[in-house]
Amino acid sequence: MSRFVRIKSYPFIYIAWIFALFSLPYSCQSVPCNASNNSASNSKISCKEIWAYSAKQLRSHPVCMGNTVFLLKGNNVVALNMSNGKELWSRDLSSIIWNGTSYDHIFPRICYLSIKNGTNPQVLVSLSDKFSGYLIAFNPTSGKILWNYSSFASADAYASPRGQICSEPVVWRDRVIFRTYSGLTAVKLSDGKELWNVPFDASIRIPATPTSRPALDKKTIYFNSDFGLAYAFNPMNGSLIWRTITDGIDIKNSSGVRDVHITFSNCYPLVIDNRVLIADGLGNAYGLNKNNGAIVWKKKFNYIFRYFNIINKLYMLSDKGFYELNVNNGAVIHKYIFSDGFLSCKIIGKSVVLINMPRVTPGWQIFDIQRWAVVKTYNDFACTSISNSGKTIYLDGYIPSDETHTPRIRAYRISGL
Repeated sequence: MSRFVRIKSYPFIYIAWIFALFSLPYSCQSVPCNASNNSASNSKISCKEIWAYSAKQLRSHPVCMGNTVFLLKGNNVVALNMSNGKELWSRDLSSIIWNGTSYDHIFPRICYLSIKNGTNPQVLVSLSDKFSGYLIAFNPTSGKILWNYSSFASADAYASPRGQICSEPVVWRDRVIFRTYSGLTAVKLSDGKELWNVPFDASIRIPATPTSRPALDKKTIYFNSDFGLAYAFNPMNGSLIWRTITDGIDIKNSSGVRDVHITFSNCYPLVIDNRVLIADGLGNAYGLNKNNGAIVWKKKFNYIFRYFNIINKLYMLSDKGFYELNVNNGAVIHKYIFSDGFLSCKIIGKSVVLINMPRVTPGWQIFDIQRWAVVKTYNDFACTSISNSGKTIYLDGYIPSDETHTPRIRAYRISGL
């Protein structure tokens, strides 16, 4: 599932996404791959649906940990048994998030699920309404709420680092770090108490809001703003290390009154070796020096969805194809072009499961990286995202023939890879 978009701020993106999503045909049959796209059939690969779950008001991608699949459904965090899709527990968040306010009047603008594995695993749920953000930690086995943190915006949203939580929370050592509407915040993983919060530079008066997952290494946290800005911070205290402005943002007036042209990208940053990989909404891919943010290379593509590190090699998914790039200079090593484009993908072993862009042909494909070819194509579900645990994949989407367009989660087991 794509990130929830603030409708008032970006109505054109929301409408375009809905139009694309709800214009899908549906078929229940496997079909052969298109040979014109360098495809190669592999009869050894098979896929079997093992369960399906109807999820009205689904507000997050399914997230896997251990033997459990977690999701946000309406006001509830729900845990499903990974083997059969049965509900293990459900926790209503209404009293924490909305304090009794009618659900119809406060829309959860951004919904994330994040998992912390280790000796004390937690399920971290991030929600935001119009003005505030909430981060809640659960015990994944019982559903018990361990702690919750609220961030409330002040009258001047730029003067306060608190407000809507606008990035997926990430765990670094003993803390959880996340981006609010106008700043950066860290809370203790053990109890949710705030460690520090840092407002961003208010001299650029735009809500440069990264709505994606930040990247981490041992000493730095990296954000890629959806407005074409890239940041690096010290996760110990939130201090800014560097900031880079890409072609996705054009500040035309340097006298103090900004005339800002902005484009949007929700591509996650990725760190490989000495490079930070980011993208802007113009379809440009960037390789930055991770120590100072300097732009080392820039390459033009279509809209870029994700970067991937597979055995320390750089791969990129755009709305038109799947690429292997040289991390040092951005040169294209391999490319696979598909006329309908892709929406998301997941790495499984040495293969990639690609989710088709929902415009003409719904479904998903299994792509062999070593053969650089699609080896299996399925047109059995109009899906919008994918999660996996081993070789079992979990797709969320809907059946177009269902007039209610009820969101569903389907689990498939893949064999023969």
